[in-house]
Amino acid sequence: MIYAILDIECLNLDPEKSEIFDIGIMVLDEKWNKKFTLEHKIIIENKKLITENLENNPALKYYDEAIWKKNGVPVDIALNHISVALNTLNDKVVPVGHNVKFDLAHLEYNFKKYNIKNPFYHLTLDSISLALFCGIIEGEAMKRYDLGSVTKKFKAKHGNAHTAMGDVDAVYNLICNLKSKDKSKFMIECTEEEAK
Repeated sequence: MIYAILDIECLNLDPEKSEIFDIGIMVLDEKWNKKFTLEHKIIIENKKLITENLENNPALKYYDEAIWKKNGVPVDIALNHISVALNTLNDKVVPVGHNVKFDLAHLEYNFKKYNIKNPFYHLTLDSISLALFCGIIEGEAMKRYDLGSVTKKFKAKHGNAHTAMGDVDAVYNLICNLKSKDKSKFMIECTEEEAK
């Protein structure tokens, strides 16, 4: 299996009414070694959505129209590049992320809209669930499970929050930190009878 830590930045919550403007993906092998990254700035078609969401979308503080105009591509071009890059791996690509179902909903909507093959496997790995599980094992439930709170709790580096690659890096660092925890805490002893 291949793992793809992914994050998108978009203009609002509803995939049908939103636009993706930033995509970051880090591809890892089964041993969690980095293979390559994909990053796309996406040209925003409906500029009105920027104005409507500017105050309540923290990702938009990083949006610089000059940079997007110079480096941005249409969403279908970006998704086609991602699809080709991941499908040529000839393996199951498990999507990984923080609340990854949200990101996948936006990507899947757009893959379907532009008739592009979705490269992602149906199973997912979500860092919220991992953090919740570690909290249960340690006996310390958290009040909030946003990426900033979780990375702080588990001492994972999180630079450039609310940028796609910044959040991808944070999830990678978080899972690396969780992987390095004492494995004996996760072992539950049971009798041979209970194991049946």
